[in-house]
Amino acid sequence: MTFYKKLLFIIGLVSSISACSSDSGPSAAIITADNSQDLAIAATESAKQSVTTNNANFYLKSSNASSSSDMISEKVRDIAFEATSLGDVSLICPGGGSYSDNISASSSSASGSITFSACDTGDGVISGVVTFSGNENSFTITYNNVTITAPGISETLNATISCTSTNTSFDCTTTTSITGIDGRRYTVSNASVSGNSFSGYNVSATVVDPTHGSISINASSILFNCSAPNEGRPSSGSITFTSSGKSGSVVFNSCSSYTVTVDGVANSYNW
Repeated sequence: MTFYKKLLFIIGLVSSISACSSDSGPSAAIITADNSQDLAIAATESAKQSVTTNNANFYLKSSNASSSSDMISEKVRDIAFEATSLGDVSLICPGGGSYSDNISASSSSASGSITFSACDTGDGVISGVVTFSGNENSFTITYNNVTITAPGISETLNATISCTSTNTSFDCTTTTSITGIDGRRYTVSNASVSGNSFSGYNVSATVVDPTHGSISINASSILFNCSAPNEGRPSSGSITFTSSGKSGSVVFNSCSSYTVTVDGVANSYNW
């Protein structure tokens, strides 16, 4: 397989993604009762982004169940195939909207972009831009506000994936960011995800809250399966967030409420 086919193929088949941060040493957050809700939201949004990015690993998916990241990855892969004359995906947006691609490739390098404009795949509507560039030894793929909406689904994927390759394997790292429900933007690094959409996800990660600083999170059995009007909110599970030797927790009571505990004091909130 020539390099440009391998590069475009990997857009949809990125494997073994681990997260690393491009941030240079943010200060550790000081967890207090006053900022506990902010940090709980940061932990929640970052756990969700970690799961979304992890699920974009289309190649290692063990289930064909429809999900936002499945659809994003599959459609990007199909478009890349068309760009290299490997297949015809002229009906990529049967329900309306459009996509376009601008790809330059040679035997040793490739670069370009793929743009979704309210592309209705029949399973969901995709918008956003995927860009990529590189050579035979290394390449970078960036998801820029790639969003999908469908019944019960509202996801946005922002990720920069940098890979080095050999003839038999890919070694990839990713830096992700997300704009939370409170309008603030978080950076997620060192993410590790296990579990699935049936039993729940377990997530560990480092999160930079733009207001309060860095925290570590550990989520247990968290499920993001709520329907309107709380799409994307957790229905169950919990997260512990720690920093500077202190910790707090958030427990998801239902799709509409959660409880934050710091210093032994619990407060319940609605989304």
